Amino acid sequence: MQHKSVNKEKDEFAADYRVVNIAWDALSPDPFLDNYKLDYVWHSKVYESVKPTDNRNALVWISFDAKHWNWFTQT
Repeated sequence: MQHKSVNKEKDEFAADYRVVNIAWDALSPDPFLDNYKLDYVWHSKVYESVKPTDNRNALVWISFDAKHWNWFTQT
């Protein structure tokens, strides 16, 4: 079992990431985002890699839609 502070940091990252994800969806496919796509994809991969396997804070850890999954599996 992981230490509670690690879980808290992961949950905070997930909450922050979800804000960025919503903003990305609102702005996409604006060419302005092109300069940030690699960073966004990297953070998306981190998000998926640290997602808990249990249902802890499930609302914070809602999965991607198909568009995002395709982006970071192809990059």
